Amino acid sequence: MGWRNLSFREFADYMQTREFDVAIDDLIKVAKDRTAAIMYAEILPWRCHRSLIADALVVRGIEVEHIMNAHESKKTHPNEMCSHRKHADYSP
Repeated sequence: MGWRNLSFREFADYMQTREFDVAIDDLIKVAKDRTAAIMYAEILPWRCHRSLIADALVVRGIEVEHIMNAHESKKTHPNEMCSHRKHADYSP
């Protein structure tokens, strides 16, 4: 089973590129010594590409929380389609 949503499927494909690896490594470097945040307009993580970025971070051993509102955050868990190797992989 793979992504049904074309934009998520295409982003998952992009996540397999060297370009994505460099970008995610840069994000990890920024967050190494301080709290870092990436922002998206979509409030629900599972309806947003940030959930895939969160998967990529979690499989690399980085703790990720989604800020839901001013009073609540939720620790992320990788999507069930994500294989838990060094890289997030959603291949069917």
